[in-house]
Amino acid sequence: METLELAAPLAATANLANKGNSMTQYDMLAAITQNTINMQFSLLWKELSDEQHVMSWQFEDTDPDIGLTLHYKFQGRMDAPTVVLGTSSSPNFCVKLCVNIPEGTLTYGSTTAKTINIENWKYVFDVDVNFTAIAQNQIALHKAIPDVVKKMLQSFNDNQFTINHLFMNFQDANIAAYDENLSSLPLPEGTSKVVVQFFQTGITEYFRGLKKDDNPYILGFQIDDSAPARDQSIPPTFTPTSGTYWIFKEMEAQKQGLSTLNILTTTNNRQLPVKTQPNFTNNWVVNNDCDGRFVVASSRFMEDFIIKQLTSAFNVRLGGAQCSSNSHMSTYTRYHDVVWNKDNAPSAGNSKWKFTYNKDSSWVAEDVGEKAIVTTIYIDGHHTITNSFEFNVALENVNETTARINLSGYFYIKHNLKCYPFGLTEEVWESVKQAWTGSITIEGGTMGALKLTSTAQKGNKDHDQGGNWLGKVDVALGGLDNLEDMVNWCMGELEDKLQNFENLFSSLNNRFVLPAGSVFAFVNPQFDEYQNLLTYISYKTQFN
Repeated sequence: METLELAAPLAATANLANKGNSMTQYDMLAAITQNTINMQFSLLWKELSDEQHVMSWQFEDTDPDIGLTLHYKFQGRMDAPTVVLGTSSSPNFCVKLCVNIPEGTLTYGSTTAKTINIENWKYVFDVDVNFTAIAQNQIALHKAIPDVVKKMLQSFNDNQFTINHLFMNFQDANIAAYDENLSSLPLPEGTSKVVVQFFQTGITEYFRGLKKDDNPYILGFQIDDSAPARDQSIPPTFTPTSGTYWIFKEMEAQKQGLSTLNILTTTNNRQLPVKTQPNFTNNWVVNNDCDGRFVVASSRFMEDFIIKQLTSAFNVRLGGAQCSSNSHMSTYTRYHDVVWNKDNAPSAGNSKWKFTYNKDSSWVAEDVGEKAIVTTIYIDGHHTITNSFEFNVALENVNETTARINLSGYFYIKHNLKCYPFGLTEEVWESVKQAWTGSITIEGGTMGALKLTSTAQKGNKDHDQGGNWLGKVDVALGGLDNLEDMVNWCMGELEDKLQNFENLFSSLNNRFVLPAGSVFAFVNPQFDEYQNLLTYISYKTQFN
C-alpha cells in the first residue's frame, strides 16, 4: 500500500513576516499597530462635532510666589490625539496619550488679566488602559461613538452579547506627571512657571471629568458571545467569549509605530489566564504592509476545528456478524467507533499531521452460500475484516495572498473468510483500497470574513481477491460490492465535511471594532511556523 506524497509543507515559513509566536493561552487575537490606532483617532476626530474639538476651563487659585488670587482661563482647539503604546514603567498595560493643541489662549491675572496666545502645544502623560462593559441600552447615549460604530454595536442583542470597550482610565491617572521629553509647552520668555502648573491642574480636571463610558478616548471595542450554540453538533466559528489586552512595545525608536495593541480572546467559555502574560517573543507585525494582524491559534483552528471535523468524517469502520438465527447469513455492519492514532504531530517549523487507524474484527457465523449447489448445509464461517485507514494534513503558503491545507490518505478494507466443509480448508479474501486527495484553500475577504473553498478527489483504486483452490471454486462470498460501497460512503462523508467548512466559515465575522468603525478586510492569510493562521488587517475607509 502506497501513501500519497503531499506538497512541500509551509513553503513560506522562512519568511520573517510569518515567524509568529507560540499561542498556548489564547484562541485568537487582533494585533493593531500604533500607527493604525492613531490613524483611527484622526478618522474619529472628523466624526465629532466642533464643540467636542474645544478644550476649555476656568478657575481661581493662589499664586504661591506673590500670594494673590489669580483668575485662570484656558481655551484651545484640539487636533486628534495620538498614543504611544507602552511606557517605561508599564510597557504592556499603559499608553502615553499625546494631547495636541495647535492653537488657543491663556488668560490669567488678579486685577489685570494677561492673555497669551499659544501655538502647537503637546501635552503627554501616562494612562492605564482598562476593559469595561457597555450595555446595549447605553450605546445610544455615547455621543462620542460614531454612527457607523453605533449601528454595528446596536445589531447585537445584549442578552446574547457583551460589548466591551477598551478605554483610557483618566480617573486613576497621574495626569500632572507629564512627560517633559515628549511634551512641548512653549511660553513667552519671562512667563511665570505657575502658568504651566495651572494648565496641569485644568487639564487634569478636564480629563478626569470625562465619564468612563462616554469619552472619545477609546482604543477599541470587542464583542463577546454569551449565547449558547443553537446546534451543539456544529462547532462555533471562533466567536469570543472572554477578552483582555496586552501591548507589544517596540523598543527601537524607528519601529515604535509598529508597536501593537493585542486584543486577546478565548472562545467556548474557556477562562482567561489569571495573569495576562502571553510572553510573545515576536511582534505579529513586522513592517508597514498592513494595519494589523488577526490570528487564530493553531490549537483552535487546526486541532479543534479542522482536525476534529476530519476525524469525525472518518469515524466509521466496517465489521460484521451473523444477521439472525433464521437467515444463516453474515451481514456487513458499520461501526461508529474509530479512534485515530496521531502518528505525527507538528512542531515549530514542521507542519504535518499524520493519523492512522488499523483494526481487525472477527466473528464466526453459520453461513450458507446462496449460490452453492447444496444449500441445506450450514458451515461455520470464520470471518475477519481489516480496516486500515490513513489521512495526512500539511500546511502550505501557496503565495503571499493564499494559504492551503493539503489533505491525502486512503481507505483500505479487507474481508477474509475461512471455513472447513467436509474436513477441507477453504479460504477466500477480497480487498479494496481507495486513495484520495483534498484541499482547503483560505483566502481573504471583506467585513472581517475569511473565505474557504474545498476540493476532494478520488485517487487510484485497487481491488483484489484471492484464496486457495477451493475458495476460488466457491463463489458464495461475493462481498466486494459491499467493500466498495463502504469506501464510496466514506468519500461522500469527506466531501460533505469539506463543504461544511465553507458554510461554517461564512459566519466568521469580525468581533472587534476600532474607534472610527471603518470597514476592514482580512487579506493575505498565511500559516506561521507554529501553525497559527495569520491574516493581515487592512482598513478600507472608502466603504460604508
